[in-house]
Amino acid sequence: MVERLGRLLLALTLGLVSLALAAGDPTTLTVALSGNVETVDPHTASSRAVPFLENIYEPLVGLQGPTFELSPVLAESVDVSDDQTVYTFHLRPGVEFHDGTSLTSEAVVYSFERVREIKKGPYWAIAYLDSVEAVDDLTVRMTIRPGGPPFLQAVSMVGIVSPTAFEAGATADDKWAESWAAGNTAGTGPYVLAELVRGDRFVLEAFKPYWGGWEGPHFSRSVMLLVPEMATAQLMLERGDVDIAEQVPSDALDSLRANPAISVIERDGGVRVLYLNLNAAAGPTADPRVRKAINYAFDQAAFLEASGGSFTTTDGPVPSEFLGGYKPEIPYATFDLDEAKRLFAEAGQSNMTLDVYFTTGDQPQELAAQVLQAYLGQIGVTVNIIAQDFPAFVRAITAWGTSERSASDENFRMANFLYTPPRMPDAYAYLWYMYHSDAQGGLGRNQGFYHNQAVDDLITAGALAVDEATRQESYRAAVDLIVEDAPQVNIGTQRMIYTLRSDIGGFYIHPTWYPAIRAYPLYRTN
Repeated sequence: MVERLGRLLLALTLGLVSLALAAGDPTTLTVALSGNVETVDPHTASSRAVPFLENIYEPLVGLQGPTFELSPVLAESVDVSDDQTVYTFHLRPGVEFHDGTSLTSEAVVYSFERVREIKKGPYWAIAYLDSVEAVDDLTVRMTIRPGGPPFLQAVSMVGIVSPTAFEAGATADDKWAESWAAGNTAGTGPYVLAELVRGDRFVLEAFKPYWGGWEGPHFSRSVMLLVPEMATAQLMLERGDVDIAEQVPSDALDSLRANPAISVIERDGGVRVLYLNLNAAAGPTADPRVRKAINYAFDQAAFLEASGGSFTTTDGPVPSEFLGGYKPEIPYATFDLDEAKRLFAEAGQSNMTLDVYFTTGDQPQELAAQVLQAYLGQIGVTVNIIAQDFPAFVRAITAWGTSERSASDENFRMANFLYTPPRMPDAYAYLWYMYHSDAQGGLGRNQGFYHNQAVDDLITAGALAVDEATRQESYRAAVDLIVEDAPQVNIGTQRMIYTLRSDIGGFYIHPTWYPAIRAYPLYRTN
């Protein structure tokens, strides 16, 4: 049996290597993805798939470089009314979809109406869109009502799709072709999806009629392999089997920096926060005293040291750069086992059991769980660490959210780790997505089912504010209330670190999403 298992593992390894033989090929980029892409539908994707799909689908405006500044993409320009409620987009002429049809205003209308109808993916960002209409073939007018994130930032999250292809994939029971779009694509981006093997690999091929052109050095093909084990990704990178490894073990970074064949690209100021969500609706964690006790029992300093410098301390629920530098006071951020034990006892939970879910293969999440397990164990709290694929977790927590929300339900999850990037460069991207009551149940990432009506009202007030000062005042007040309720443990802010072969040129760090690989700007330097 052991010998057979060894042969199987060898065969799987050889299979990965054979898929990655293109590494070093001037025309092919090979990437070790750190997480699974759950769908290729740009209007239902909400996490790992979003940056991947930027290779295939494009928005009207978007972040095209390493800064937070928006740039024209499929829209060459936009006119905004004085009261900032009417936006008129002038489309780029001559753009072709992957199915050979042309980009027109009707495609933009279809794409936004599809998001509004299926109410998934980027819907949370454009829910305040009142109407979208075609003025002529290359002009689209959108009208919004006050109460949402900055609208052009919201628009940047909506990929434009081919109505012809999507309508052909629709059925009587699936008007918006969600089943078809989960495994098929039809965008305007530089690459088409040539092969999809779920849980294994994605192969992208250059779309030759791409409006951006193919002059100059570009990769005409990209093989993206799912390699969740960081040590395996490191080995493949060092051997030259892949050109980029999205994530490697933190303790390998020093040796990789010393390797002349490897480049380590890093950004000190990260915006991707790792939280431990605590279920605020059921079970022992519904008591805020228990949630604060868990915070007191987490030794963040020990975690940061063990993570090898790949994480830094957090500012709280929202990174301070999106709050004008504001950092709330968080009393329970101090490691204090005595206070944790006192709060557990006060809540009648001295000998409780805490089930903590982490994403399979995610080393930092597992490490944070082990730190929590070690210290909670010292005060009589048992921590069960459970690995689960993230899409499976989302399905379970969504199902629980539509049930009676009982702690005895098989889909009940007491605590889970979650990375949250800004998705757009605004505090709303954290506040609504993580803490608003409407973000429960799958649309957002309020996976702890946290509810505070005052917080909801402040988030809404901030979104409605006309001037930035009033907006920030509401957002900061919301943050203070969230801190008081302690709906999660703020584990750390992940530094943006990529490892790639030193002959890869054109690489830049995506300002909002991490990890994220855009193949089009990249090229081989030798």
